[in-house]
Amino acid sequence: MADLNQDIDDIINKDILEILGAKNLTDDEKLKLYEKISDTIENRVFVRIDDKLTDSDVEEWKQVLNTGDNKKIQEFLQSKGIDFMKMLLEEALIYKTEVATLKKLSK
Repeated sequence: MADLNQDIDDIINKDILEILGAKNLTDDEKLKLYEKISDTIENRVFVRIDDKLTDSDVEEWKQVLNTGDNKKIQEFLQSKGIDFMKMLLEEALIYKTEVATLKKLSK
């Protein structure tokens, strides 16, 4: 049980690079890795949003998203009962859990 509690604590509190064992990368390499990780998590959120919307809503979502207007994007999501920040946090935790699991299995 102590191992499980430590694993959960690591996932919540450790930086993703620490979990990956990538703390010794150069600042440029870290930045590129963070960008790839962020893109992956963001894409997962967008897939979840698409899954929650009707076909016509998806078309409207794409149009709103293409405006780049964060206020309009937030208003659209709220009107559909979608909490973007909650989804983002969930996907970030899922991603970190997957990385931690793969790291543990590779030992």
